[in-house]
Amino acid sequence: MNAPATRKSSPERRQEIAEAVLELIGRLGASALTAARISKVVGVSSGAIFRHYPTTDAMLEAATDLAIGRARACFPARDLPPVERIRGLLLARIETIRAHPGLNWLLLSEQAPLTVPTNAIARLQSLVNDSQAFLKSAVNEAIAQGALRSDVPPATMLVLFSGTVRSLSAPTTVHGEAILPSDLLSPAAVLDTLFQLLAAGSNPSTELS
Repeated sequence: MNAPATRKSSPERRQEIAEAVLELIGRLGASALTAARISKVVGVSSGAIFRHYPTTDAMLEAATDLAIGRARACFPARDLPPVERIRGLLLARIETIRAHPGLNWLLLSEQAPLTVPTNAIARLQSLVNDSQAFLKSAVNEAIAQGALRSDVPPATMLVLFSGTVRSLSAPTTVHGEAILPSDLLSPAAVLDTLFQLLAAGSNPSTELS
């Protein structure tokens, strides 16, 4: 005789619901957040999910906090050399967004500010601000140490870093199939090339000819 299934605790089920919401918004956007879809992903009845969260907004807020936690885990140790700190954060963010596309939706979608509860949007903005401050500090330190070019404004470098993360994280379509650019290009190799171009003493016009 089969043993009875173990009933999951409320924290475990809440985690599963938040994961399901994060998965759905990553694949289908906020319009996918119906009780029927969420419950199907979790594998429980529609009524059961509302025993753990009172509303879909509460589920979305929990999913946002889950994504923020994963993004914050990407920050490398602050005692590393500045270029290593920058590279470590960028590479970890690319890998995290690839694994959890819902984070990309939360940070970049125009729907997010209109859909996500205000408190959660404020926490997302705090993540963005902290990330920019982390990168700006490391860039300034790297320039001061002579590790990065002094003739490229730090703000320009930040744009290049941000654009690289976006381009290597967001899927594109090839012959009707969604494929991540990083399936075709190695994120680590792209970042290495970028840092070579930004390294002090480099000559991009010669290297790119």
